[in-house]
Amino acid sequence: MTAAATRPKPAPPESLDAILAATLEEYRSLRVEIAKRREALRRAEMPVVARSVETERAIMTRIGDLDRRRVVAVQGLSKRLGVAATAPVSEIARKLGPSGDGLLSVAAALREEIEGCRRDSSVVRAAADALSQHLVGVFQAVQQAFAGATVYGRAGRVALAAPIRSIDVKS
Repeated sequence: MTAAATRPKPAPPESLDAILAATLEEYRSLRVEIAKRREALRRAEMPVVARSVETERAIMTRIGDLDRRRVVAVQGLSKRLGVAATAPVSEIARKLGPSGDGLLSVAAALREEIEGCRRDSSVVRAAADALSQHLVGVFQAVQQAFAGATVYGRAGRVALAAPIRSIDVKS
């Protein structure tokens, strides 16, 4: 048996439209997770926020893997079609003729979903920042209430004698 016979055959190149369709599904999943995180922030459910962030991280890892596969697929198609390796999907689809129409529609849907994720993510980021600032204000108010002294420090805030370790909010 020769060395060539024992070597595994290389996997056939993946279709670009299948990679883009899988990427589109991942971005749709990401958008659902962003909505879950937004709702969890609205309710101040930090464990749910943490789980959502972990899920989003896993989705982004899968999207990164798909993107690397997309680059390989585009390079292969570009070489085969005689276009630049950095050619946009629209140029590759045009070279493919009528069979490239599906590629164009998936690419357009993917662009829209990516933009939606960016938009939703920026809203959630602003909500998280607002919640964070609110909690900082609450903690400062509690510290001032328990400080006892009304001496102002260098930052223009009430100076505390000692940091508060715990507060019984039930009594």
